[in-house]
Parts: sequence; C-alpha cells; structure tokens
Amino acid sequence: MNVTVKVDETNDNKMTDYKVKSLKSNELGMNNTVIDEIERLDVYIGIDEIKSQLDTIESESSSKIQKVNNAYRSFKPIFGHCVDWSSVGGNNTWEDERIKTEIDSLVSYGVEKLSITIQTRCVDGTVSLISDLERFKKCLDYANEKGLETTTIKVHCNQFRKAIESNEYDNANLKQQWLNILNDIGDYFKSYCEYFVVINEGENLFSDSSHEEFLLKCLDVGKNKGFKSGFTPSSSGGGTIFLNQ
Repeated sequence: MNVTVKVDETNDNKMTDYKVKSLKSNELGMNNTVIDEIERLDVYIGIDEIKSQLDTIESESSSKIQKVNNAYRSFKPIFGHCVDWSSVGGNNTWEDERIKTEIDSLVSYGVEKLSITIQTRCVDGTVSLISDLERFKKCLDYANEKGLETTTIKVHCNQFRKAIESNEYDNANLKQQWLNILNDIGDYFKSYCEYFVVINEGENLFSDSSHEEFLLKCLDVGKNKGFKSGFTPSSSGGGTIFLNQ
C-alpha cells in the first residue's frame, strides 16, 4: 500500500509518496490500524507527472502511427484502367457525354490513372485515324478535373500491321504514313502523359528484322517529343516494353 503526504516537511514540503511496509495496533488494541514502518519512494508520481508521461506516450504513439501510415501509403496499390473510346467496327469516336459518363464511373470505382488507346485504320494503302484527337483532349481535361491522371497513350496498329504483312501496298509509304500519324498524336498529347506506346500489339512486326529501322524511327518520334516511348508486342500478354527513354 502507498500513501501520499501532500506537504512533507522532511522533503522540502514537497508532495511525497511513501510505501507502507508494516502496520501496528492502535491505542485501543485494534490490529493493523496504525502505520508502523514506511519507506519514501524516490519519485512522486503526481497528476502533473502522470500527465507528462501520457503526453510522451501520445507523442510516441502518434509518431509510430505516422510511420505505419507512410509505409502503407508507399505500398498502396494504384488502380489504373485502359480505355478505348473509339469503335473500330463503327469507325467512330464515342460522343463526349458517353466518354464523360465512363470517366465518372471510373472515378466512383476508385480508378486513379488512365491509359488511352488511339485507333487507326488502313484502307487501300491509306493509313488514317479513327479516334478524334480533339475530342480525346477535351475528355482528358475532364478526367484531370476529376482527379484521373493520364499516364499512357497507345496507338493501335491492327489494320496497319496486316497491310504491311500482306505486301499488297508500298510498305515504305505505309511506314511513312504511320510515322506522320505518330507525330500528330505526339504533338496533341505531349503535355498529357509520360508514356507513348508507338505500336500497340505489333505482333509479327517485331519478329521480322526488315522492320528494325522503322521500329527505331517510331521510338524516336516519342523520344523526340519528350515521351518514354515503347511497344506492346502482343495482344496475348507480355506487357509493354519501353526501350527508348
């Protein structure tokens, strides 16, 4: 048992805690009713000291919680989504309101980053865009207002690749048309994102050494406009390779 002396004359009138080591009988003979032997405790733990200790514990706990929170944030998964706002079959780009509705839905799902696909066509040896670049820019501005970051522009090459593989047209001319399109796209979006996939799902273009010079020129288009440029070799997986950074 401990007792507290509020004004202890033996300790400079300080409030002092004592440990009761033994009790004795009082004058009436009642056992264990009078303090017999006590021992002064080295430190008085009063309300001020308790408050100070609690403040220290709170500060240390807050620091530890912040460290855990920072560690969590460092490894927090970031959810991205690849969008394709152009219909290849329909040869058109979605209307603004349809795109904005999808953006609103993505935000509500917790998506934080966007990767957009630019669709192209190749008809009778002429390469052109399906995607409406100006409409895309307006919608990316809207996405940015909603907190969605655009990280990557991908240029899909399905019809172009098949035209090259068919050898029905002047391949040198087809390739120059592709480079011209890449230049146009790069100029449109160079302030919007970091990565530029200059050939998306190139498939056999990457297994034929005769296309090597052309592929390097494609990479240079992205690099010269400030992007990290690369390829997506296959639609069946393997990810995107950024070679020219």
